[in-house]
Amino acid sequence: MAAPSDLLSDAKKILDERRAKYDVTPKLRARLQAVSDRLGALVIAVKEIEELIVLDPDAANAPRIRAARGLWMKMAAGTQPGGLEAFVRTSPLLGALFREGFNFTQLRKFSDAEIAFAKQVGDRYAAYSAGLRELRRAKTAGNKNGPVRWVLKCTVDNGAWLAFLVQQNIIKLETLVLLEPGGTQTAIRPAAMADKDSDRDVVATYTVNNAARYGLLGGEWLNAYVYNIVNDHLLRNCDAFELYTDVSYQTPSDVARMAGEFDIVGLFGNKLLCIECKSGNLDTRATLRPLAEKTKLLRDAMSTVQRTALEPHFYLVFDAVLNVEADVARKLKGTGIKPLRPDQVRKEVQTALL
Repeated sequence: MAAPSDLLSDAKKILDERRAKYDVTPKLRARLQAVSDRLGALVIAVKEIEELIVLDPDAANAPRIRAARGLWMKMAAGTQPGGLEAFVRTSPLLGALFREGFNFTQLRKFSDAEIAFAKQVGDRYAAYSAGLRELRRAKTAGNKNGPVRWVLKCTVDNGAWLAFLVQQNIIKLETLVLLEPGGTQTAIRPAAMADKDSDRDVVATYTVNNAARYGLLGGEWLNAYVYNIVNDHLLRNCDAFELYTDVSYQTPSDVARMAGEFDIVGLFGNKLLCIECKSGNLDTRATLRPLAEKTKLLRDAMSTVQRTALEPHFYLVFDAVLNVEADVARKLKGTGIKPLRPDQVRKEVQTALL
């Protein structure tokens, strides 16, 4: 962003060019000269001030941003339905969106324990990806209050994933069998699952011990994981910022007649941040098109209320094991949304946002 003295210098330059180029009356020429002289003196004064302090056009917003951040930090972990008036009054981001027609129905804040758990999953995302996909299928097909039958490939990574779920007390593994040629079954331990048998299936039967953690693995864990990365890096580098998770909203029909959720949305300085997190297979119709519509709605709404030039940063964090990066990039071309693997998030914050 240009320094205030640079903007004033540009204004003086334009004024002087107009005074020199156009045929104006002597009276107007003298007036333009006087204004130019005053601008020149102001440039000198502002440059002197800039040597002492940073004249940030967004600095006036900083106290409100800090207040909104404090409100978020004091908010209890979990879902807060309704009653978000305090955020609307305090937050420059949510308040601006509210004035543009967004009605917020709930926020969800992840607990420290949920973030720590998400970090354990995310740090081994490449290894756990296939197991996560099969777990989502098992959740859909099974009853979380009773035994669930889960079929997955016999690989080292899937064995480690099963062992992790048991160690974390998320599931109780009732049986685990390797399907032999001819239909026979052999009992097996997770640690004995090997890549040499990766063309064969194992069938796990389990019951759920921790429904909350089990539910988190449906996809919300990735929101918590990415939020933690962004939040951690902003805390190390920014004095004031807003960052929220799972912000559910509705817009009136005369705006867009749209309901949805921002997985992660934030504002710091003139930078608007919106991140969508998808841990499964991406379908253009079901996922990417609504995402493009959502980010356009957000960009349009904020551009009408932001005092300085808005710099939007929209991202889709996706599973690069289940999706081909080049295909995702091609599908997002022209939307203004940049695809990221989970392991690319911190680097993006370092290089593009700060």
